[in-house]
Amino acid sequence: MSYQQKLIEIDRLRAKIESKGKLSAEVLKKINYRFRLDWNYYSNKMEGNTLTLEETRSIMINNITVENKPIKDVYEMRGHDQAIEEIMKIGRGELNISETRIQAMHRAIMHAENEDEKAKIGRWKEVDNYVLNYKGERHDYTLHREVPDAMHDLNNWYNVEKEKIEAGKNEALHPVIHAIEFHLRYLSIHPFYDGNGRTARMLMNLILIAHGFPPVVIKTADKEVYYRYLSDIQTYGGTTDLYYDHMAGLLLRSQQLVVDAIEGKNITEPEDIDKRLELLEKELEAVDKDQELQKNFSAEVLWEIYDGWFSKLATKVIPLVQKYNRFFIETHHNLNFDTWLRFKDESPEQLLSELSAEVKKRDSRLDSHHNTYMEISFSFSNFKKGGLKAFSSHCSVNVSFSQTSYKLELDMFNGHSGEKKLFKEALFHKPLSDAEIETIATDLAESVYAHIDYKTKELGLR
Repeated sequence: MSYQQKLIEIDRLRAKIESKGKLSAEVLKKINYRFRLDWNYYSNKMEGNTLTLEETRSIMINNITVENKPIKDVYEMRGHDQAIEEIMKIGRGELNISETRIQAMHRAIMHAENEDEKAKIGRWKEVDNYVLNYKGERHDYTLHREVPDAMHDLNNWYNVEKEKIEAGKNEALHPVIHAIEFHLRYLSIHPFYDGNGRTARMLMNLILIAHGFPPVVIKTADKEVYYRYLSDIQTYGGTTDLYYDHMAGLLLRSQQLVVDAIEGKNITEPEDIDKRLELLEKELEAVDKDQELQKNFSAEVLWEIYDGWFSKLATKVIPLVQKYNRFFIETHHNLNFDTWLRFKDESPEQLLSELSAEVKKRDSRLDSHHNTYMEISFSFSNFKKGGLKAFSSHCSVNVSFSQTSYKLELDMFNGHSGEKKLFKEALFHKPLSDAEIETIATDLAESVYAHIDYKTKELGLR
């Protein structure tokens, strides 16, 4: 099949995909993940990145630390993935390429440790570069002093052809040829000191996606042929037909993946299953290490929590929510830790001290998680300005325990209706952070305000 015939098949598959209408969120997520993973892994591997497929995935999900690998490889993979995420979000026709955008893309995907290397990122090369082809012969790219003009000319060519395509002119290039020809011309210039292959493939896919096609992924098995066709064109002036044919075939593979996903077929590759299992094992190893710190429920653990993050939480929450006392005739606020302590305007420090003393007087050893819990509750009755339309409000923080963990829930109003939501569930050795304490305090105070705001408007009090 010639590349012209493949273009016909590409158009047929695009029509088939478009006839399915808007893809479901689940299908779109599967497709985007598959392309992101393959594109990240294979494109960076072609440029010497040492990360495995498993490590690439772990960076994509920010799940585990990649050990014993160059930090440069990690940073470049993370930047590459972030750039791909942005590209995958663009819609058809939403594309303008400029020299500035190309330089910004280079900055996004490249990383350097020393200052000299950093200064080169995102700037046109200042030293000539070349490559030894598959025959061991040297091919020189565009001279560094000619790069600004060459990139300006490439950008002009791109925009002229883009306008022809959008206008539907007879002489317009096929959109796929527009993308892969840009890729070819860009590589012939090689405008940066390094990272030209990655940026070339990223730009090609950016153009393809803007034209309504999926991205092309050049896998390890495709690499040798890909480089040979490029070299034959660049070094020996060979025809572009074989290069066009190869790239069109890769695009057909991507389109078929999309069709398979839409039809409910499995788009996970066999090797990917093995890599997922390897990743799962590593994640479970990390869990095993974490379990070494796990504690079982005991009076000592409970007092540690009470004197630690729970007391910090009470100190932050109580004075903030007490500010609403002045709006209500009656309040019923309680602090609970195996015994109830009612309060109204007292300081949290005083309350915590009194409650601790009360608990220590009791015979209970606090050694059963089934009937022990902590709570800070606020109940407001009879809104002062309500008259016959007086209303009440409430909010609370509830902490319950299992044998190895605690569960913290918030009970509060969401505008007009009350709701109880799980805020956090964690092992005993993982305390609430200061940021989480701040969030809880703010959420509770905001919920009371939101309820007052809603009720006073609903009842015509203001």
